[in-house]
Amino acid sequence: MNCYCSNLIEGHDTHSREIDRALANDFVEEPKRRELQQEAVARIHVQRLIDSGQDPDIWPATAAYAAWLHRKFCSRLPAQMLIVTHPDSGERIPVVPGRWSEYDVMIGRHLPPKPADLPVS
Repeated sequence: MNCYCSNLIEGHDTHSREIDRALANDFVEEPKRRELQQEAVARIHVQRLIDSGQDPDIWPATAAYAAWLHRKFCSRLPAQMLIVTHPDSGERIPVVPGRWSEYDVMIGRHLPPKPADLPVS
């Protein structure tokens, strides 16, 4: 349910039945829905790493921990999901796993913090 809600916040409506299918490595044929299934599997994979103690031994509320989360999550996404759209210009910007964006971006309906508001490292 956490995965379903997290995806929905980003405007990615992946039904729980499709998430269950993806966890069984049973992906749908339709490319956009398959990408959403892959995103769900990536989220659950990272959560399982955390739950089993395989995350870094650093305080979770740090930039380094956020970078680790982002790298692990992005490493399991299809390449086409590693592109975000600038909310004003419409420019397509590649996501660099583990690095803050240098631009204002929109992910689904989610507006992340502005780059200037994030710590340098």
